[in-house]
Amino acid sequence: MKSTKELQNQFLKNYVSLTHVFCALTVLFGLILSQEEGYGGSTVFWHKWTGVAVWVGILFIEYALLRTNNNIKFLNYGSIVTLAILVFAGHFGATLTHGEGFLTEPIQQKVEKTPLVEAELFAHIIFPVLEDKCISCHNPNKSKGDLILSDSSNILAGGENGAIINRDDPIQSLLLENILLDINHDDHMPPKGKPQLTPIEIELIKSWVGYGAPFNLQVSELEENDSLFLLSKAVYSEEKEPTYQFKPASDRTIQKLNDNYRLLEPLASKSPALYGRFLSRNQFEESQLAELQAVSDQLVDLNLHNLELTASGMEYLKAFKNLQVLNLNNTGITDESLAPLYELNELFVLSLIGTKVSYEGVSELLEKNPIRKIYVWNTNISDIEHNDLQEKFPALQIIGKSDEFGIEPIALNAPSLEPEEGFFKDSIRLTASHVINGVQIRYTEDESLPDSLSSYLYERPILFSDDKQFTFKAYKEGWLGSGPVKASYYKSKYTPDSVKLVTKPNEKYTGTGGDGLVDLKKGPDDFQDRAYLGYRKNEMEVDFYFGSTIKLSEILVSGIIRTDSYIFPAKEIQVFVTQNGKDFSQLLTHTPEQPEKRKFQKSIEAIEIPGQDLKGVKLKFKSVNPIPAWHRGKGDKAWIFVDEVLFR
Repeated sequence: MKSTKELQNQFLKNYVSLTHVFCALTVLFGLILSQEEGYGGSTVFWHKWTGVAVWVGILFIEYALLRTNNNIKFLNYGSIVTLAILVFAGHFGATLTHGEGFLTEPIQQKVEKTPLVEAELFAHIIFPVLEDKCISCHNPNKSKGDLILSDSSNILAGGENGAIINRDDPIQSLLLENILLDINHDDHMPPKGKPQLTPIEIELIKSWVGYGAPFNLQVSELEENDSLFLLSKAVYSEEKEPTYQFKPASDRTIQKLNDNYRLLEPLASKSPALYGRFLSRNQFEESQLAELQAVSDQLVDLNLHNLELTASGMEYLKAFKNLQVLNLNNTGITDESLAPLYELNELFVLSLIGTKVSYEGVSELLEKNPIRKIYVWNTNISDIEHNDLQEKFPALQIIGKSDEFGIEPIALNAPSLEPEEGFFKDSIRLTASHVINGVQIRYTEDESLPDSLSSYLYERPILFSDDKQFTFKAYKEGWLGSGPVKASYYKSKYTPDSVKLVTKPNEKYTGTGGDGLVDLKKGPDDFQDRAYLGYRKNEMEVDFYFGSTIKLSEILVSGIIRTDSYIFPAKEIQVFVTQNGKDFSQLLTHTPEQPEKRKFQKSIEAIEIPGQDLKGVKLKFKSVNPIPAWHRGKGDKAWIFVDEVLFR
């Protein structure tokens, strides 16, 4: 029987051998990963070869155990050297993953904060936001997409997709496009799972880019009522960052609560506080609020914008005792729905824009819960009542009067349309409205922009029975005109008795099956909505059967084009017809126009049919394959997304 010492030695040898195997695998996968795009520089070089050196050190220790009969001198020297190399390898790895100085941050001396009046806009305000949320993946050692954000020259140089700042047309800047993409989009920045930019940080970057992205501007050079100054002041608050006494939620809990329609993420790197948001009005159910009670202690910022909330759904908010910021914009809530907020003592920012609350309801809320800032644009609170609230609660910052931002006129928001766009069979009634009283709504039917004098004045619902393309704008004295809202409506003549999907759509984008192609329902901007069928691996092929013979002259195919998500028009659409309802013969091939740059729009493909009497139609869609060279996905196969097919 082996002695205790022999057993210990055997265990140590086995342990080191196992460490050798796992270290070898780690080094191997690290070497493979280092070949991927975006990794380069001296830090990658040293991390790679110190990793190899650690593996060699373990081999040396293993040799000392197995071949030198536990030579203590060999073991000590080997362990000390290997441990020292491991520390350096870990340091270089942390720098690659988290940024420069990550491991030494706890022992670094804190630099005194520069006063706002002496601060540089980029160096002291914009760059720290990028450093906190972006630079871990966009630095000289790890430049995803060949993009480096660590200094002004590299920011202006852009990345593999070109310049990220367009100073000639700032709103079209790629930087803004990527941070404003849906959280689930492949190009959204920062990527899902990483700490996200806060709403105010997004507005700050938008304002900075819109200002021309200056790198040498002092904050003191901005006017005090300039939006960029106000945002800079808010982000650069000289108050200490909030500290939270509660423990962070487990990663497993957060991961379980995150799905395609609900986002839960830390407010900032290493913060236990969480931000919550629901991503789809159509997929929202109030029971999902109850599920968030699993992180009731950690949830401090909740965005319920544009969701349908009832008084019973609002009751779930009582559980979030640490909630500080709550967005209820356009939720349709009334005074009765505010009662659950009485007990949220940590709440200091509340946004009620576009809701049905009144002076009485808000006043009662503020008496029971002294919220510090409240937004009441487009509610039932008049300007006079706004003044009364300000006098009654002098410590309150209430935002909602038409002159809140000074004497400069404010642009109206666009009119609301019902239905927003779509398809119809015989006729359709279009209603336009605006949340602000006294607004004039003007419109055109020729796709030109309406003016405030000569364009049609909307006075009552518009009833029509043919295809229409409307453009609406809102006007009111003392305000800037709204942006345009465009809407298209298409008439359908024949409805198939049955629809057969010959090929299956992608399992993630099955919509409501074949019937969804003839239900006269237009899909929204979100291609993940169930209105769409999505195809990529399989070519789309669909059969439509009519109960009796029809005389067909046109087919309209409705879909969506979103090239940044690899969604293109079909390369070609082959049309087959049958006179007997069984045997199809090819009639023609339609070739849609292809985009030559980034494009996002709803699409209608009109296919003219040379006067045919028939009982059925087969459509075969050929995907773009390969994607053209101008696109970052060149060489891949494109997606096709279709939501409706009309027969006329």
